[in-house]
Amino acid sequence: MNNKEKLLILKIARNYEPQFVFDMLSHNKDCESCYKEIVQNQIDNGINKMHLPEPWNGHLSKAKVLFISSNPSLGINEIFPTKDWTDENIINFFDNRFVNADKKIPRFWQSISKYVLWLYPESKNLSPTERLDKYAVSTEIVHCKSLKEKGVKKCFVEEEKFVNEIVKIFKGDYIIILGKKAIKCTDKLKEIYKTAKIYTMPHPSAYGVKDDDRRVLLGLK
Repeated sequence: MNNKEKLLILKIARNYEPQFVFDMLSHNKDCESCYKEIVQNQIDNGINKMHLPEPWNGHLSKAKVLFISSNPSLGINEIFPTKDWTDENIINFFDNRFVNADKKIPRFWQSISKYVLWLYPESKNLSPTERLDKYAVSTEIVHCKSLKEKGVKKCFVEEEKFVNEIVKIFKGDYIIILGKKAIKCTDKLKEIYKTAKIYTMPHPSAYGVKDDDRRVLLGLK
């Protein structure tokens, strides 16, 4: 990972405003911020130390496929970076997130690993996490974690700059935008990124969308 990536990971993960809002709300002090609802969701679900914003998972400048969705879901009992982690540990956590994952991986990761396999059949002998580690990077239009996309809409404008910076570093073949919220907020990507093929797809959890439909949306038959 180069210095530019390291600086961007820390810029997003250590974003001052959501942490400030979390600390205020945790001490029953009100404040006005677009992050208020999203961090309140963490507090309401028993999070004592805010889960830092998730910049991306994987090796950004080396990946062949960039997935963009709405925001990372909150894992209540998940071991996840907080403000007291060192910069080095934060960087290593996100850069090596896939390869260091538990055996039971999230359904979302299972789905995007399958999409990578469709695009790169030569990866068939790799496990889902090995495939993601080698080929993919995933990020979100809003980086703060919450359950069921709570508070996401209010953060779109503030978070847009981060997505644009991430896309500018990515040098791979495909950008795949997943879900209505992400699609709506990434209209300008084609102006930023000229070389990758950009596809939009329903979120992996979308009901009634078959694999054959998704393959067609990726230009595959």
